[in-house]
Amino acid sequence: MKRALVVCLGEVYTSSPNYDTFSSLPNKTRIVQLLSSKGWDTIDPVMEWDATKSNVKASLTQLLSLTRSGDCLLFYYNGHAEKNYAGAGETGTDDSGDEFLVTYSDYISRADIPMPSSVCFLDNEYYDLLFNFFNVHRDRFLISIFDCCYSAGMVDAELRSLPNHMVLNSSSESVSSWTSANDGSYFTKALCFEAGQSTSIDELFQRTAKALTDQGFPSPVFIRGALPAGTFII
Repeated sequence: MKRALVVCLGEVYTSSPNYDTFSSLPNKTRIVQLLSSKGWDTIDPVMEWDATKSNVKASLTQLLSLTRSGDCLLFYYNGHAEKNYAGAGETGTDDSGDEFLVTYSDYISRADIPMPSSVCFLDNEYYDLLFNFFNVHRDRFLISIFDCCYSAGMVDAELRSLPNHMVLNSSSESVSSWTSANDGSYFTKALCFEAGQSTSIDELFQRTAKALTDQGFPSPVFIRGALPAGTFII
């Protein structure tokens, strides 16, 4: 069984003085259509104002709880991400601060204080959820797709070492991701198009990277896990 969770935010940032606003609907439509065509069962997408930290974590926990032996899971996030340079405890290649997903909260509209960690989905929290799960269930597979700025920084050394896990990131640990205000992100658009032309996950990444760099955008980052070669085109 293949099950996926899609999380998209864009319009919630309208009131924010710190984050650009964009439409999340094109990305949500593209990725859900792609997953459906590839035989994925997508649980209810978590969108916009519903995409609070607690709701995202609850939906991810639900996704994990539905799995059986041999199942493959997919987590897709599109929205803003940020790096807290006052962060500590990082163990990856970039230890300058904590990366986090800017999930919805009332703090989005405030410029006077930094986003508190209590309302943001930290990379460490994502790792803890996955590590605790895969430490017990080693016969499941996971694909994480982060379409956001600093996305490769969401995956520290421990997460890279998890068995049966691969990650597609729209950007490196220090580079912004690029999104059109009304037509979704360039990464997801390229990824969904190239999925129809690819015969393996490795070819999919190579074609997506070429499509982006040919347009002058930074290359995405692919963290190859232990999934069998040629399996899970997406």
